[in-house]
Amino acid sequence: MAGRAKVMLDSFKAFSPVHVNAETIVASQGTNISILDGKHFVFVKGEGKVYVQPALDAIMGYKEGITMRAILR
Repeated sequence: MAGRAKVMLDSFKAFSPVHVNAETIVASQGTNISILDGKHFVFVKGEGKVYVQPALDAIMGYKEGITMRAILR
């Protein structure tokens, strides 16, 4: 996962399809997270998210954000 403001976003976008055959998905809070079903590797670009978003969500126990929903899915 990466937020759209991530400094290394372009590197992540270039790396993920070539080296782990990941599909890139842009997701926001309203995204139906079932689009991740059946995929082995995805690179999720979270709208309005930051690179530490998974850690922040976990620490706060927030399971409804796009970051945590994508990880848990």
